[in-house]
Amino acid sequence: MVHGVTLDYHTMLFGAMAIMVGFESMNFAVFSKMFAITEGLLPDDPRLSRWYRYVTLEVGLVVGGLLVLAGAGMWMFGLLIGRATTLERSTRRKRCAS
Repeated sequence: MVHGVTLDYHTMLFGAMAIMVGFESMNFAVFSKMFAITEGLLPDDPRLSRWYRYVTLEVGLVVGGLLVLAGAGMWMFGLLIGRATTLERSTRRKRCAS
């Protein structure tokens, strides 16, 4: 509870949805600007040209791979925590029943 408000899984789902919508909106803005510059609809943007020098396919692949590994590690950590919690509860129940 935060200031008398219960935060449940609905709050988490709404937050995740808001993050995904925001991320996709940013992707749409960047890709549409890149398309417009490539097709000659907009003048060249110096900030975007600077990013082209540093952000290449290889950099994107490395960052994506690292994010996948980090996500897999967090998933495994969550499984281990859940398993430990489940074992602790079952052990507690067995003690209480005895």
